Amino acid sequence: MTNDSADVPAAWHPDPTGQHELRYWDGSAWTDHVSDQGNQSLAPMTAQSATEPTDSPNGDLASSEIAPKKRRKWPLITLASVLGVILLVAIVGAINGGMKKAVAGATATPPAAAAPPTTTPTPAAPKVTTPPPAPAPKVAHQEFSGSGDMVEAVNITAPAVVTFRCDACGSNTVLKSNGAESLIVNEIGAYSGQHLINVRDNSLTTEFTINADADWSLVIDDLSIIPPTHGPASGHGDSVLVMSDKFTTAAVTNVGESNFLVMAYGRGNVSPLIVNEIGSYSGTVKIAGPAYITVNSSGDWSITPQ
Repeated sequence: MTNDSADVPAAWHPDPTGQHELRYWDGSAWTDHVSDQGNQSLAPMTAQSATEPTDSPNGDLASSEIAPKKRRKWPLITLASVLGVILLVAIVGAINGGMKKAVAGATATPPAAAAPPTTTPTPAAPKVTTPPPAPAPKVAHQEFSGSGDMVEAVNITAPAVVTFRCDACGSNTVLKSNGAESLIVNEIGAYSGQHLINVRDNSLTTEFTINADADWSLVIDDLSIIPPTHGPASGHGDSVLVMSDKFTTAAVTNVGESNFLVMAYGRGNVSPLIVNEIGSYSGTVKIAGPAYITVNSSGDWSITPQ
């Protein structure tokens, strides 16, 4: 290679090996990049063919005609031979450097594609389910109060809960209706308790009669005011409850001296009368839940589903 090779710009030139149409000159050495009819590939450059290109007037792409190889004339002078060997070693070193650059360029790993940005999905807002409104009570809340005997006109066409009190009564205390229940309370002295009315089909109550010797109060409410009871139930005196669990028998107890009456209103009960005793009681009876249950007692009682 002569010093004039530094003036030859990097470009495609006829392949000095003659094996391909074009080979790329990087400005200082031949590379392994070759081209045949426009298709590029890699082919190692042999040291014997590493002659510098002539400056091609075609710029980056040499003409399609490949220059014929020139026969080298070897001088017979020994000194010239030594110089030729030195020149050959220099050319091989330059070619090896160019090959390393070409291989490094050909095998360079392209930069990894940037990872897409991570986005956190926005959780959907929870659906708010509005519970259906509670059914309107079939029986309106009504309150009555007085002292002594009295008759109160009402108009109750659906099952209802009646709460009657006469805390200071000392003689007969009576509450009657003109409905199917007729005699509701019949006690001597003070009284406080709850009862069901209009539980039979097509029942109608339009009047209450009160017999008392002191101040009394009468309250009428819809069945929806009764809280459901899960599991055992217990209480004192006359009471109304809703046993909401499913059962077929129950253990029943009562501690008292007068009538003890238990009645159950539900689909599984053929007859509402469950217990009808006088005084204390303890036993297991057939009773189907869930059901509305009324208890008439002068003492403490309990109902435990089995």
